[in-house]
Amino acid sequence: MSNVDAISAVSGGSWATSVYMFARTDEESLLGTVSSPASLSMDVLKQTPPALGNTIVQGNALTIAGSFKVQGAWWHKLWQQTVNELILKPFDLDSREAFMAASDSAKEAIIAKNPGLNGHQFVTPAEERPKVFVMNGILLNPAGEKGGPNGHSVSFQMSPDYSGSPFYPDGQPVSYQVTKDVTIGGGLVETFAVGNLAPEQQSGGSDIAMPSPMLPLTLGDAIGISSAAYAAEFADMLPGGVDLWKLNPELEYWPVTKAGEVQAAINFEMGDAGVMDNTGLLAMLQRGARKVVWFVNEYVALVEQSDTNFCTVAAGTVLTHAEVAHKIGTDIHNKFLPGEDLYAFNVVFPAEELAPYLCDLQKLKAAGKPAVLQKTFQVLANAWWGIVGGYEVDTLLVYNTQCQDFENLLPEDTRAELAKGSDGDFANFPHYKTLGQNSILNPVGLTSQQVNLLAAQGEYAVLQNQELFETMIR
Repeated sequence: MSNVDAISAVSGGSWATSVYMFARTDEESLLGTVSSPASLSMDVLKQTPPALGNTIVQGNALTIAGSFKVQGAWWHKLWQQTVNELILKPFDLDSREAFMAASDSAKEAIIAKNPGLNGHQFVTPAEERPKVFVMNGILLNPAGEKGGPNGHSVSFQMSPDYSGSPFYPDGQPVSYQVTKDVTIGGGLVETFAVGNLAPEQQSGGSDIAMPSPMLPLTLGDAIGISSAAYAAEFADMLPGGVDLWKLNPELEYWPVTKAGEVQAAINFEMGDAGVMDNTGLLAMLQRGARKVVWFVNEYVALVEQSDTNFCTVAAGTVLTHAEVAHKIGTDIHNKFLPGEDLYAFNVVFPAEELAPYLCDLQKLKAAGKPAVLQKTFQVLANAWWGIVGGYEVDTLLVYNTQCQDFENLLPEDTRAELAKGSDGDFANFPHYKTLGQNSILNPVGLTSQQVNLLAAQGEYAVLQNQELFETMIR
C-alpha cells in the first residue's frame, strides 16, 4: 500500500475505506490474518469477523435509526447519523462535530489561519495511508425539487483535504425543475469550509474569507451521503402524500465560479454516487490517473458462455446496450457504451474494446479462475466529467462473480451449505442483497459466516493474482 497514491470509494465502499483510512487500529485486528480456503469450515466461518467486517454483523441500522428519531434527529440527518453509529463508532470516529483534515500538519495550518478553531475536534487519516482519499456522492437537485429534465445530477467528491465538484459538467450550467441555469462545479474547496454561504470572492484563491459552516461536513456525513442509495429515487417522488425526499441528506452548496461571477449557496439534496458511477474510476481519471485497480462488486453475475458467448463476436464489433445489459454489471459496460439514466455520461473507453474484454473475463470464469483482468485502454475525452482523454490507463479489474476454484477448495460442510442456495446460510453468494439479505428488519445486516466467506473469496482473488498486483503497484 505504500505505493498506492489514492483510494476512490463509493457507497458501501466508502464505509469500508473510511475505517481503513482513519482508524487507529492495527491491520490484523482491522482486517484479519491471511486465510486458507481449505480451513473455512462452517465452525470457522461463524466466528466473529475482524473489526471492519463485524460492524454490519453486530449493528442493526433500523434499530439505530429508530433510536435517533425518537431522540429528535432531523430527517435529513437521520441516515448519516445511523451510518456514523453503525460503521464509525466502533473505531471512535463518530464525532458529529469534528472537521476532517488531511494530516496533523494540515490541521495545524488550518488552525493557524483560523485561530477560532483552536481546540476544536479534527479527524485525520492514519499514518502510512494513501495521500488521496475520495468518498464519492452526488448533488441531486435543489431541496424539494425534482431533478433536471435529463436526470442530470453532478458528482460531489468528499475528501479529508478538499471537497466539491472539480469541473463544470459539459462546461455549462445545469437546469432543474424550478431552478434554472445553475452553475455547478468549477473546483474544490477545503473540506473544513464546506457547507456554508458563498464567499464574496467565489472564483477561489489561497486565502478567501468566508462564513463558518453551521455544522462541519464530518466523516460520518461523507460516508452517509456516499451511501444514501435511496436518495435519487426519493428525490423524484414529488409531489406526494409522503415527502420521502426529506430523508435525503442536504448540504448548502455553492460552486467555484469564473472571476467576477457570483452564485448564492443553494440547499441541495445529496445522494449515493452509485446511481452514476459505482466504481470511483471516473474520479480518478479526472485526476489523470495512469494506473487503476478497480474492484467492482456488482449484483450482476458475469453471464455464462453457454448463454451468451462474447468470444464469438467479430473483432471490431460495437455491442449495443441491450446485448450486454444484465450480462455484466452496468458499472463495467457504461464505461464503453452509454447506459440508462445517469449512466449515460460515463463513456471513457473505446466501444469496440468491450466485446474482447468480456470474452477474456468469460474465459477466466469458465476456467474456474477469479475474474481478475489486466488491460490497457485509451482514455476518451468526456466533457460531462471534465476528462481530457488522449492518454492510456493501465487497469486491473477485480470483478465479484462466482469462482469455482475457490469453492472447490472449501471444506465439505461449507460446500454443502453453499449448495443449498436460497435455503442456506449463503443465499445469493457472492452477490448478497444490498438491502434485506437476511431480514428487512435488519436491512444492511449480514451474518458472520456471510462476511467471512465473501471476504475470503476477495482475498483469494487477489492472492491468486499476486504478480499482476505487484506489477501494477510496484
